[in-house]
Amino acid sequence: MSARARCLAAALDLMASDGFNGTSMRDIARAAETSLSNLYNHFSSKSDVLVALLRDANDELLRRIRAELDTAGPGATERMAAGVRAYVTFSGECQTAAVLALSEFRYLRGEGRLAVVEARDTTESIFRRVIVDGVRTGEFRTPHPDGATRAIVSVCAAVPTWYRPDGPLSLAELADVHVRYVLAMLEASSVAARRPTAAEAGG
Repeated sequence: MSARARCLAAALDLMASDGFNGTSMRDIARAAETSLSNLYNHFSSKSDVLVALLRDANDELLRRIRAELDTAGPGATERMAAGVRAYVTFSGECQTAAVLALSEFRYLRGEGRLAVVEARDTTESIFRRVIVDGVRTGEFRTPHPDGATRAIVSVCAAVPTWYRPDGPLSLAELADVHVRYVLAMLEASSVAARRPTAAEAGG
């Protein structure tokens, strides 16, 4: 692991437990087993560390969503299901980073904040394009594609705040449940004809 990666891993753990304000650059350097000067070689401030953490998390989320969409079927319903599964799976597997993105984003200012907002907007735009395609083809009947986009991203982003690995549903089952929620929200034509799985019925 590179020195930069060690610093980010240490910062992620510290900020997740103590918050942005409760973590210092000296704390990060100590946890990463490096010098404070070396930490400043990679990041000019604690805010830069947080920006890097949130950008890295969103880059990983985008990579997963795009990979799933690339292998999904051509229909909007199939692509939406793939995107939601990717988002929920990321939220469970990268739970600490996902929670940090929700809780500590408010501390960012200036260009760093704008960079993270731009990355988040890219994620939202992917879902919106799928929704617009689905409305155009008649797969989705929602009259509010913009509102539906925001609601879907919010529902998926909230998963890490309450998900428990030892909960009653596996992460894959939880992803399937969210797919059903989302398709119902979009008034998808496939929902009425589809019987719920055992996991969905229990969720």
